[in-house]
Amino acid sequence: MDAAAAVASRLAVIPPDSAPTQRWGPVSLAEGGSGIALTLDYLAATGGDPAWVGAGRALFRTAAHAAQAGSAPNLFDGLAGIGFVAATTDGGAAYRRLLASVDRTLLDWLRADDTAGRDEFDVVSGLAGVGAYFLRRLDEPSGWGGLTAVVDRLLAGATVAGTAVRWPTPPDRVIGPLSDVFPDGCVNCGMAHGVPAPLALLALAWRHGIQGDRMWCAIEGAAEWLLAARTDDQWGPNWPAAVALPGGRGPTDPDRPTRAGWCYGTPGVSRALWLAGAALGRDDWCDTALESMAAVYRRPAEVRQTCSPGLCHGASGLLHITARFFADTGDDLFRRNAVALAEELLSTFDPQTAYGFQNFDRGVDFDNPGFLDGAAGAALALAAAASSAPPRWDGALLIA
Repeated sequence: MDAAAAVASRLAVIPPDSAPTQRWGPVSLAEGGSGIALTLDYLAATGGDPAWVGAGRALFRTAAHAAQAGSAPNLFDGLAGIGFVAATTDGGAAYRRLLASVDRTLLDWLRADDTAGRDEFDVVSGLAGVGAYFLRRLDEPSGWGGLTAVVDRLLAGATVAGTAVRWPTPPDRVIGPLSDVFPDGCVNCGMAHGVPAPLALLALAWRHGIQGDRMWCAIEGAAEWLLAARTDDQWGPNWPAAVALPGGRGPTDPDRPTRAGWCYGTPGVSRALWLAGAALGRDDWCDTALESMAAVYRRPAEVRQTCSPGLCHGASGLLHITARFFADTGDDLFRRNAVALAEELLSTFDPQTAYGFQNFDRGVDFDNPGFLDGAAGAALALAAAASSAPPRWDGALLIA
């Protein structure tokens, strides 16, 4: 917890935009002021300095004001993220007014065009992320209306082939290195941009009471599609980053290595399968999730590729998913590996750096205070592992 407190004390006094990343912006939950506000609120609640709450609220006021000038609807860089932070922290009446406004704006967006967001279904920039926000609003009729609308849109946008259900990514939506690998589009297997996110969202919505035959079939079909996409290596079950669309160009070697992160790889997929299995009472899916996580721990560090400390594709994401599995199962496998992963993460803490943890990307270490890729996420995972305070912030990752 000392390292987490050190990060928080710096985030509270060092302007986060003094070490901007390529995506830094005040509105952003991923790498912006609203994500820092969410972080400071939780770290104060886990035994930290109460003054951190005030520092976080100041950052959030700036973020909310910037969002009013016009913002995309998405979770990680837009209006749904502003709403998520407001709904997850406690800002009193001012936040209630803000939340009502966010609800209205997002509901208007969902109702205005029945194709809105059809190709952007993911948690980072699409429908699943908007659904993650509305899961926070189920104490209000607008939350139920919003979540139901998101579910309906996801069901309408799914591709069904036999019993398999998937959400394809068209060529113009394939991002990063995958755009060169899959020029005709793909079906993404990662939690950040692929099938696991709508699967997890549908499973969580089901557990909250939004149910129906089409939804059951979609959860079942998406889970079975992911199971069919599984590729085993010498350590056990694994998943590729993506697979080609039928008839499309893409790699023919299914054993291409994938990092063991939240965004891509087995941990994120396993968590989605676990949530789906818990929702529909499918013990076989849950068993596969547990078997797959055991395989993650057997893989050497160089195969896991989690050398960065962040939540997205780094050590803290794997740590927090491990902690969530331990909370759900009580299995000592997860306790032991959570301890080991926390120690591994702590070994990268450097008090001489701006925020205590540095991001590592393309062979370069650099300061990044952010929630998704930076020091804030590392601090959250460490604090959650050491505290009994519910880590409600991880609803943004759709893992609980």
